[in-house]
Amino acid sequence: MVLSVEEVQRLLKSISYLKHKAILTTIYSAGLRISELVNLKISDIQSDRALILIKDAKGGKDRNSILGKKTLEILREYYTQYKPETYLFEGQKGDKYSVTSIRNIFKKALKNGKINKEATVHTLRHSFATHLLEKSTNLRYIQTLLGHSSPKTTEIYTRVSTTNMSEIENPIDNLDIWWKIICFNKNNTYFYTMKINYNITDYKIDINAIVDISYGHKAYNVY
Repeated sequence: MVLSVEEVQRLLKSISYLKHKAILTTIYSAGLRISELVNLKISDIQSDRALILIKDAKGGKDRNSILGKKTLEILREYYTQYKPETYLFEGQKGDKYSVTSIRNIFKKALKNGKINKEATVHTLRHSFATHLLEKSTNLRYIQTLLGHSSPKTTEIYTRVSTTNMSEIENPIDNLDIWWKIICFNKNNTYFYTMKINYNITDYKIDINAIVDISYGHKAYNVY
């Protein structure tokens, strides 16, 4: 089971809650297993290299994967708002985020995105690999990113450097999944910046009071 690029875009755009969007976006853009996602720590994000370190993954091995510029942007916004302390995604008590909750987030996104497939969270991992392959990414790089190995191929995979990884185009960066909204108060002075989906009806924004359009972003008055 694989989702098309257009279906992944619809799925992610359907999520209005920032934390939920960050979770599924990270899973897709790094090809993660759900167990790997909940074990991620803040220190595992190498933002300067757009890489993510997955520790003690399946088979007890560590590996690096790619994140994508859009994923990093979403994660920075998420971190600013939620300020997790240890794990990248934490539950209400500061422990690991619930696997069951992630599955429920995915099911809701499937429904809201009107995707009629028997997909699971793991489908995002398969879709990530498929979309890379469709972009003519070297198969051994894909296998390294996913952490797939065998006695015959392990030596080849360990020679793939993170420098080469940084040259791989992440499929997440081709998806149009949110806007940046620059907001102003009643005095038309800068108020704050937030990122939202195309459905701006979820926010208290007067869309008829546009005060500025610049750099491709729309600015609205906020009341």
